[in-house]
Order: sequence, then C-alpha cells, then structure tokens
Amino acid sequence: MEQALRALLIDKNGVHESTVEYLEKNRCLTLANFANWVDDKKEIKDIHAKCPKKDDTSDLVALKQAWREVDATISRGVKRASEGLDNEALDDPLQVEIFKGINKTFLIYYNWLTPIDSRRIGCDALHGRFRREFDKRLPSMYTILKAKSLAKSQKSEPID
Repeated sequence: MEQALRALLIDKNGVHESTVEYLEKNRCLTLANFANWVDDKKEIKDIHAKCPKKDDTSDLVALKQAWREVDATISRGVKRASEGLDNEALDDPLQVEIFKGINKTFLIYYNWLTPIDSRRIGCDALHGRFRREFDKRLPSMYTILKAKSLAKSQKSEPID
C-alpha cells in the first residue's frame, strides 16, 4: 500500500489497522484507488461491513472522513489538470521576494504614499494561489469569505 494512503488512514484519521489490511488485501493500494473505491460516501458503510472491525462505529467514521479527504484531493487534482494547472503546491505561500516586488509595483503604479495595512492584504497562501493561476492565465473562482488577511493569518490564537 502507498505510504501516503497508509499515513492518511492510520495516522491522520485513526482507521484501525485491520481495516487497512482488508483494503490492502482487496488491492486498494493508492490514493486514487481509494478515492474511486466507491462513488458515494454511503457505500463506505458496505465496504466497512466486510472488515474485521465492522461493529466499530468510530472506525467507520474515520474511514468515511479519510475517503472524503482523498476524494476531494483527487477530484481537485483532476479538475486542475484538465485546466492546465499544476496539482502540486496549490496553496503554497508566495515567495517573500516576489511578494515584495508585486507590492512595490502596486505602490508605485497607484502612487500610494504609505505602506498598506496588513489587515488589507491577503495571506501569503492566497497570493501564491492567485499568482500561479494568473501566470497560467487560468484563474479559478474563489469564495472571498474564505480569505484571511495577512494580519489575521499571522495572529496567534489566544491561550485559554
């Protein structure tokens, strides 16, 4: 079984080892195999009913969550590949030097006199995503409500 799939199932989602062995025995060996193993999350229950831990509800929940994650990842990768975009490094932050250059160009072009407040600038991952998509001239739709400002992304969570 592919190491990434094993790590996702066992380490990240807590799927029981016997369930993973069942999947492996039935030739579910890669992330793509697992994503295409069923067409709907309801079918996961049928697969889990054949596993040694079929009565363990927490194992079923973990398996469903793992399938959702893999299905979303594979679907996004297929969609992006069909659009000519790289699947890898979608949300990697934009390099600091490139961001500074873009920021400097913006300030000069619009004759902006003061530095832009960090609450008005998107986070690094957002800049990286948009830059990669615009470089390929294939921008995708983005829900603005998901956006975080640079100030918010760098703010640490309060300790209770």
